[in-house]
Amino acid sequence: MNRDEGKVGMKVLFGRSNGQQTLGEIVKVNPRKFKVKQLEERGVRKSHSVGTVWTVPPSLCTPARADNVVEAMKHPSPFVEGPPDLFTTKEE
Repeated sequence: MNRDEGKVGMKVLFGRSNGQQTLGEIVKVNPRKFKVKQLEERGVRKSHSVGTVWTVPPSLCTPARADNVVEAMKHPSPFVEGPPDLFTTKEE
């Protein structure tokens, strides 16, 4: 996404393409980056609450449409919840 495409109030998905995508709303357009308010929970190990404002480069934003929001929900975060338990074994 280009900086010129972003407008205040626009819904976007932000985050790395191979990482977690989060739904947000642009609240301010700066010369080089957007201020994006988070509209859903983000994070696995450290949770970030709804309403957190992030400074995001336009290259990590994509306009939110129904099809790409659904696609982002199909692919959860690649991070594993919690560390593996190294000292237990599964007995069958």
